[in-house]
Amino acid sequence: MYETISGKTETILKWIRLHKQQAADHHRLKDEIETLHEEMTKLDHLYFMYKEERTYFRRLRFQKSRKLVLYRQMIIAAHRALSVLKWLHQLENEFTRLPAELREAICLHLSHLLDYHEQLLLKFIHKAKPLPHDKRAEEIGRQRERLASALYAGGEPPAEYRLFSLIGALIDYGDRLEHLDKLVDSFHHYHYDDKLEKELEKATGGRS
Repeated sequence: MYETISGKTETILKWIRLHKQQAADHHRLKDEIETLHEEMTKLDHLYFMYKEERTYFRRLRFQKSRKLVLYRQMIIAAHRALSVLKWLHQLENEFTRLPAELREAICLHLSHLLDYHEQLLLKFIHKAKPLPHDKRAEEIGRQRERLASALYAGGEPPAEYRLFSLIGALIDYGDRLEHLDKLVDSFHHYHYDDKLEKELEKATGGRS
């Protein structure tokens, strides 16, 4: 399940990066976004099937219930990334006309979120060093303040009202990543406890 979620997520993040670099063809990206929406719908269905699979051992049921919560948040985060990609595509022309300071603030915040998302996927499988959640939250908070400052730098926000949909999508995306970060930490904590419990059972010969 993780491999499927990770693969779909990486595809979305790749297209966001290509768009940021102005390397994505507008019409090709439109078709790709439609395909990604279809793929995410299939992923939602796959998650439901995984959720409905019966687990007969009590210990495995507890572990699966934790994984279900974690996988669901991974999927939601991927959906939020796709929403950001959709708004970037729809506002492509308007984005180029924004003040340079605002464009830079949006791009900087987006780059941070993409890196954060990738690191969380690797963190789950112990392939990335964990960064204290508080430091991540502080950095996201600083970037949001910079974004708000750039948004009202001229005294009033830009006339393009749909820009607020993009800003809102970015904020929601960041919130989901912060929540996912906490869930990954929680899962690792309980996973460690499971291994410790096995060691204690072995040491006592299975006696409780």
